[in-house]
Amino acid sequence: MTDRTSPVEASGERALARAKRYGAFQAFRFLHLFSLAAVALAVGYFVLRYDLVETGPGEAQLAPLVPAGRSLVCVAVDDDLPLGKGVIVEIDGATGPRFSRVAAAPGDVIAFREGVGGRREATVDGRPVDAAFPANAPVPAGVVPPDRFLVVDPNPDVSTDDSRTLGLLPRSRIRRKVIFSGWD
Repeated sequence: MTDRTSPVEASGERALARAKRYGAFQAFRFLHLFSLAAVALAVGYFVLRYDLVETGPGEAQLAPLVPAGRSLVCVAVDDDLPLGKGVIVEIDGATGPRFSRVAAAPGDVIAFREGVGGRREATVDGRPVDAAFPANAPVPAGVVPPDRFLVVDPNPDVSTDDSRTLGLLPRSRIRRKVIFSGWD
């Protein structure tokens, strides 16, 4: 007796092997298409949720933190988005939208002391704020109330279109939060 298989058995084994390979191919194809769909959804979510903003020469007030020409990734501010000290935000200023830095958030304590030339120097929780406030600035000393923020331009010598002239800003006047300051 020989260990030979009949031609019918051999073709059946080949067909079974082909079916196994095809099934593996289908599984690979499904995973590949699923991965592409997941990437497309993630990119779509990013595009809908985040904005890419290019800083120009008009954003000179950002100079110490963000050089002109730098790209910023921003997210729209809603009631759930946390805003803390040091965060760069876009506000509705008196002269239009502009970028500023949050110097004090709700619950922080603002204090003033007399500075040079009739200007007041501010501290937030005992730490100095890098901007002099005019004597008539509409910012009260004390605890920052809920839903209000002290925002100061990072380069206060360039502009005073911030809390020094606008007072404590409500969250509704803060448009976007910068989440990434990246490439040129």
